[in-house]
Amino acid sequence: MDKQKLFNYRVYGLNVQSEIECPEIPLSYDGIPDVKVKIGKVPDRLTDSLDYSDIFEARGDCILLKTNSIADVLVSNGNSIVIQPKEGARLKEIRLFLLGRVIGAVILQRELLPLHGSAIVLDGEAIIFCGDSGVGKSTIVRLLIDRGYPFLDDNISAISINQARVPIINPGYSQIKLWKDVLSLVEENPEVDCCIQPLINKYTFDFKNLFYNEPVPVRKIYTISPGTFENIEFFPLSGLNKLAALTSCTFGVHFLKGLGKEKMHFRFINLLGSKISVCNIRRPEKSDPNKLVDLIEKDFLNK
Repeated sequence: MDKQKLFNYRVYGLNVQSEIECPEIPLSYDGIPDVKVKIGKVPDRLTDSLDYSDIFEARGDCILLKTNSIADVLVSNGNSIVIQPKEGARLKEIRLFLLGRVIGAVILQRELLPLHGSAIVLDGEAIIFCGDSGVGKSTIVRLLIDRGYPFLDDNISAISINQARVPIINPGYSQIKLWKDVLSLVEENPEVDCCIQPLINKYTFDFKNLFYNEPVPVRKIYTISPGTFENIEFFPLSGLNKLAALTSCTFGVHFLKGLGKEKMHFRFINLLGSKISVCNIRRPEKSDPNKLVDLIEKDFLNK
């Protein structure tokens, strides 16, 4: 019987050993893996689940993630991922799931903080843009790349606390995902094989030359809120409003109760909120992305 080929990666501050090849991430790391990714069978249900929905079940040391057409995945103890692909699932879709919701669950299990945010680097510190899917995080980062700012990740900002109690963001990987209607704005020409999923007009682009592959301290977090606003406005947050914003931006926040990590998460965001500034940007639904980025750049350069 042939020995299973393994691939070793470094992503979000973790050494990952995987049976699935992930060309999005460069092969690298020395030492013992923090997380192992395997293909195998997962249970249909978790016994004694503390929290559940149609798409997940959580119980202390385990999360069972479920999809209709990609894979079911068991994440255990912050160090084990078992993936059971669905029949007909595309490998690219499985990798996208692995590097998104699955790795976000691992980060939470390891008592770190995954924010749903894209991040750039300014003078050796991170500026993070958080919000729900579709609010424009990737567009902002893509336009800032054109202005010379390297980036750390497009989707998850994985934050740890160092020995000096400074919040640190660990780099993810060098791909950015953009909706089709943004491509003309940034002069990108999509290829057929860079489409994320059939029937979804979102595409991946690689920016290895502008990827910042070192951990850096967090300087500032912006939360993006599109709505029926007349103008683009910036509102610094404090107190409970800051904590509420950091909670809502936590990737996989709905896992916390089942994992028994609610107190850990509160302590983490309380420390993070005491160390860095958080600002909410309210923008009209149809705001000009370049104008928005002009105002954001002006704001963070003023610190």
